[in-house]
Amino acid sequence: MDRLPLPPLTRTIAALEAYDRFDGATDWDTPDTEKWFNAYLHLESLGKAVGAAFGEDTKDRNNPKTCEAVIRPGPKVPGPGFELSFVRRMCARSLN
Repeated sequence: MDRLPLPPLTRTIAALEAYDRFDGATDWDTPDTEKWFNAYLHLESLGKAVGAAFGEDTKDRNNPKTCEAVIRPGPKVPGPGFELSFVRRMCARSLN
């Protein structure tokens, strides 16, 4: 079975970069504060934007609404025994 060539994931890569920038610049060590909770909600919306961007980048083969609902970025550096998320692997492949 032949694979479809991977389209350029420019929107997804930009959304991932925005997600990672915000995540890296936020102090996650002070939970249970309003500032922390608002930052968490913003990070969640950035994560949803990654799914929406992936849906737009791959709308010739995926349902954009499903991607927005399901695809999330996952950690930039996975913990021991884990691998990069699907969307991060796809972005890496699209750059090669």
